[in-house]
Amino acid sequence: MSHPIDKDGDFLTKWLESDGHKSLMSSDDHFEVLNDAKKIIDHVDTFQAPSIDKEALFAKINSDISSKVVFPKNQSWFRYLAAVVFLIGIGAAIFIYLNNGIQVETPHGKHFKHELPDKSKVILNANSQLAYQNDFIKNRKLTLKGEAFFNVEKGSSFVVETDLGKVEVLGTSFNVLAHKDAFKVSCKTGRVKVKIKNEEYILTPGMEVLYFNNKIVQNIISESSINQWEKAVTSFYKSPLIIIVRSLEDWYGIDIKLDDKHSLEEVTGSFVHDDLEKALKMVFLPMGLKYELKDNNLVLIQD
Repeated sequence: MSHPIDKDGDFLTKWLESDGHKSLMSSDDHFEVLNDAKKIIDHVDTFQAPSIDKEALFAKINSDISSKVVFPKNQSWFRYLAAVVFLIGIGAAIFIYLNNGIQVETPHGKHFKHELPDKSKVILNANSQLAYQNDFIKNRKLTLKGEAFFNVEKGSSFVVETDLGKVEVLGTSFNVLAHKDAFKVSCKTGRVKVKIKNEEYILTPGMEVLYFNNKIVQNIISESSINQWEKAVTSFYKSPLIIIVRSLEDWYGIDIKLDDKHSLEEVTGSFVHDDLEKALKMVFLPMGLKYELKDNNLVLIQD
């Protein structure tokens, strides 16, 4: 899910000044492109990003697409590409505006704060994806891949769906980790209902449920550790090593090769987000494991 992000935040300005966007527009499609672009610009205020003169930006787009530059017809996907391109340089996330909703993606090494249409707040961890429909205020349901912390406004049922389980609340704060083979929910405030297969679990502050390797485990944890990753430290309590490895990979954009015999070992500890070498030491040295960092971001774990 990694995407090239312009860390200086000036990709959009350079792109417009170079007139590179004109190749994406045709006289037939310019009204649709304009509408898509306007949607994005109107939402700039909700992004955590550098300041942008929206009026000047919109005027520039309008002026350029009015010049009726032509590209091959019957390629409607270009207008969606044009819309997406506007967002690549606007912060630590990519917004994709679809016909029926919005998708938010974060790259490796970044987390991103986003306000949902109902004023609920979500912080998306690195290498994660969140999606919801245009009618979200009426139907507060979204899907998650990766990890996110939610602070939910009171109201109707609020549902987070993942590949392995579902979370339902009315108004509370909680953390969800949703990998392809692991699902973990931690409650910080209020009450959280978690459904895994046909079983339901009610969590109160400081409670956590983990589904991994076809097993469900409940733990009591420190409430302050639940969303500690927002503060550049990831903490874990009695977690299988493979889950910590995935979190390291998500944050640092590395590939860790771990023997199966160690993947299920339970680990309690933490790792930092600003120093890869230090993070690897914090996780593997207490377990008596050695690591070797290759030039191509490959990490080999050995006894």
